[in-house]
Amino acid sequence: MNETRQKRLIWLRIPGVLLTLLLCVGCNSTSLLSLPREMEGVWTTDDPRFQGRFMELSPSFVIIVTGPDDPVSVQFIDKVETQAPGDLSSLTVYSTDYSEGVRHQMRLQFSSANGGELRFQNQGLVWRRGSNTTY
Repeated sequence: MNETRQKRLIWLRIPGVLLTLLLCVGCNSTSLLSLPREMEGVWTTDDPRFQGRFMELSPSFVIIVTGPDDPVSVQFIDKVETQAPGDLSSLTVYSTDYSEGVRHQMRLQFSSANGGELRFQNQGLVWRRGSNTTY
């Protein structure tokens, strides 16, 4: 990826981080539900159908890039539900894309094997943390 694209992606993330900070001013941190730190990172898959696509997870937001010509989706995490307390193997992430006013729900299966693996409940693909990041 060229330097211009890298700079563009960095500048696209900045408003999301700033908005998160503004939304959290005055919030009681015990009332916030966030994604576990074990799931942080940039996730990609080796499947050729998803070449150039990635998802970045942080405790408070999800960034989804579906291609060089598509807009980046920045979603703020509203809550995370797990099957059992402390169980990261199966969880549901509820998030909101405030630029579009759309709410999302992702059902994920997480494993810490091989440096971290994610699977969407409706996909058989394995997404790995930073294994082939090219952005």
